Amino acid sequence: MGAMFLPSLSSICTFSRLTAIVIVALVVGCTDASEEMDQVPPGDASFPRNELRAIAAAEQLGARGDYLGAIALLEQNLDPDDAPPRALAYLAFSYLRAGNAMRSIQLAHQALRGSLEPDLLVDLHYSLAEAHVNQGEFSKALKESDITLSLAPDHLGALHMNAVSLQHSGKHDEADRIARLILARDVSHIAAHFVRGLAAVSLRHPSEARAAFLRVVELDPGARTPEGREARYQAAKALADMGEGPEAEVAMKGVMSADPYDPRPVLGLLKLYRRSGRETEAEAMLPHFTRRQTLADEMRNLTIAAQSDPSGKLMARLAELYVSRRELAAAAQTLTTALTLDPKQVEWRRRLAEITRERGR
Repeated sequence: MGAMFLPSLSSICTFSRLTAIVIVALVVGCTDASEEMDQVPPGDASFPRNELRAIAAAEQLGARGDYLGAIALLEQNLDPDDAPPRALAYLAFSYLRAGNAMRSIQLAHQALRGSLEPDLLVDLHYSLAEAHVNQGEFSKALKESDITLSLAPDHLGALHMNAVSLQHSGKHDEADRIARLILARDVSHIAAHFVRGLAAVSLRHPSEARAAFLRVVELDPGARTPEGREARYQAAKALADMGEGPEAEVAMKGVMSADPYDPRPVLGLLKLYRRSGRETEAEAMLPHFTRRQTLADEMRNLTIAAQSDPSGKLMARLAELYVSRRELAAAAQTLTTALTLDPKQVEWRRRLAEITRERGR
């Protein structure tokens, strides 16, 4: 599950893509809710007919990635102050996937006040863990992931949230231990390999870090996941930390070419050139670094503003910066968040459709 889609403030460059850990691809375009409602079979005596139909129809919309449509349908047909826990839980999930973590957290806690089936209890606590991770609230995320694991010990998603929270809380050995537990169950778990790499960096084991990041690259050769994209830079940085200057230079140039907006590989090259006395080449890197860093600073400032006082306009501007970086998945999720904050903006909806079409090419 996702959350308010904002780069992590702990490091706008290093972890902005991993805020992500946000795992869905949005397919946006609000479907006529009445059509979905008409397709719902008769059912469950435990809910009034209109509530049952609204929940099932919202789940159908969510299955297609239309979380804005699911939110609109549920809020039109249910009273949030008197809705059954299952409806609140799916509304919380939809807000999370649409990028509004704060509202998702509110609704999840409201749902937890009701009488819940065990599976729904697991889903809600896991949802809260993921929302808090994406908000940078790692102690709260750790608490919620621990609760999830007490109810469902083999929940890989909760183990992942646990590992991420531990890593960001400075408990790097423990984060590595949890990531190893995940890999014992799923040897191809990309995010677990990535956490192992981050933990190794923090523990100053560059060769282990590089091996973990290269495994991520091997599992995600097309760099389709946030971890896959970030791992390429981290593997290059590990080479530099190991003192492998020529190999690190080649790797940094590859990262710089693949992402024309990230300032970190430019800075990495600049440092490598200066270490080897190549001042002319180092000086040539400065304008490239300044241009990229200016964009990163603007993203950071918008992120800070949006986290302290979220607004649709701020999120829409942040989405356009993601478009300029060709991070279309991040742009789509951020613009979706803007629309949850200000759903009357027809131009943003049109822009979201353009971004979605571009992602499909």
